[in-house]
Amino acid sequence: MCPKPILVCWWRIGRLAVKAKEWSGSYPVLTKGKDGVPYYDTRHALGYVEARQQGMYTMLLEQQGYEVDGARLIFPVAQAVVDVPVHDPEFRGKWRIIFVKLIRFWMIWSVRMSSRTVLPCCVRGVR
Repeated sequence: MCPKPILVCWWRIGRLAVKAKEWSGSYPVLTKGKDGVPYYDTRHALGYVEARQQGMYTMLLEQQGYEVDGARLIFPVAQAVVDVPVHDPEFRGKWRIIFVKLIRFWMIWSVRMSSRTVLPCCVRGVR
C-alpha cells in the first residue's frame, strides 16, 4: 500500500470544462420522471455531480486500504482548482446510498454476465 496519504485529483478538460464547477453546497432533489421512475435532479445542485464522483473515488480507495487526504477538481482551461469536501459527514452520507446501489448493480451485473443470463433490471431502476 501507499505509505503516505494520497490526494485524489481529476482533470476536467473539454468543452464542458471551460468554467470551473465548484459545488454550491446544495443537494439534488429526488423527483419522478415522465415514465414514473425516480431520479435525482441535479440541475440546481451546481458542481454536485463532479464532487460526488470524487467522493466515490475516495470511497473505493479507502475500501482498498488507502488513506485519502482529500480530493480536488482541476480545470486547466478555466485556470481553477476546486477542493471537494470528501470527508464532510453530510456530503458522504448523501452519496454513500448511491455508491452502495452502484456496487450492488455491478455485483448483479458480473454474476449475470458470467452466467450469460438477462439482467432483471436496468441501471436507472436498481433498488
